[in-house]
Amino acid sequence: MSTDLTVRTDRVFDPAALPFDDLRWTADDDSYLLHRVGLSTRTTTVVTSPGEVGIEIRALAADADIDLAVAIAVSLGGEVEVEGVLTDDVTAWFGREMRDQLASSGARALVALLDRGPMEAPGPVRSFVFGRRLQFELRGPDFPQRLLERMRAVQWDVPAKYRDAGVFTIDGDRTRRLAIWIGTEDLVLPNVRFLVLDDGRDDGHVVVPSEQLPELAGEHARLLDECQWLVDAFTPEAWADVLERARAVAVDPRS
Repeated sequence: MSTDLTVRTDRVFDPAALPFDDLRWTADDDSYLLHRVGLSTRTTTVVTSPGEVGIEIRALAADADIDLAVAIAVSLGGEVEVEGVLTDDVTAWFGREMRDQLASSGARALVALLDRGPMEAPGPVRSFVFGRRLQFELRGPDFPQRLLERMRAVQWDVPAKYRDAGVFTIDGDRTRRLAIWIGTEDLVLPNVRFLVLDDGRDDGHVVVPSEQLPELAGEHARLLDECQWLVDAFTPEAWADVLERARAVAVDPRS
C-alpha cells in the first residue's frame, strides 16, 4: 500500500534544492531514493520522465516522509495528482486527518498480513520486522503512532557501536538466510533462519537455528523489534562458552 503523486512539469528535479538539512538520497538514472536522517521510517521514491515526475509515499511513512513528498511536489510547480485525483493544494491534501488515515490503514494492513508470519518493512537503514509479539506490546488506541515511532527507532536509535551483521543465502533461497555472528563484536542480528557463529579459526563455524539466540546470548541480547536483536560483544572466554553450548544444538542448514 503506497500513495502515488504525479506532477506534470517541465522543471528538473533537484534534491539538493529541497529545504531539508537532514535529507540524503541515492540516484540511479532517472530515479531517486530519498530519506531524512533521524526521522524517516521508509524511503521516498522519485521517478522522473519528460514532462512528469512520480513520487511514491510508502505505507507507514513518517510525517517527515510525507513532508518530503509534499515539498518535492510543491518545488516542481506543476499540476499535482494524488492517486489520479487532481488537487490544487497538495499541502492541504496531506493535512492531519489524511496523515492519520494513512497511518491507521497502513497499521491495519500490516496486522492483517500476520497470518503469514512476521512481516518486514524495508527502511532507509534496515528492515523493520513486525509480528504478534510486537502487536501485543504496542496495542492501544494510539497503536498506529506507537508503531511508527518504533519503526523510526529501529532505523535511527541503534547506538553507533552496533553494526549490521553480514547476511547471505543458501543457493539464493531467501527462505534460508543466514547471519554471521561474530561474538567479539557488537551486532544487529537480523531476521534470518540460521546464525553462523564464528569460532575464530580460518574455516571454523557453528550453525544454529536463530531461535537458539536468546538461550545462547542470554543478557547479551535484547530485542530491537519482533525478531531482530541487538547483541553485545563477549569476552573471548565467554564466547568460547557460547560456542561450546552452540555445538550441542548445531544443524546443517542445507538439510
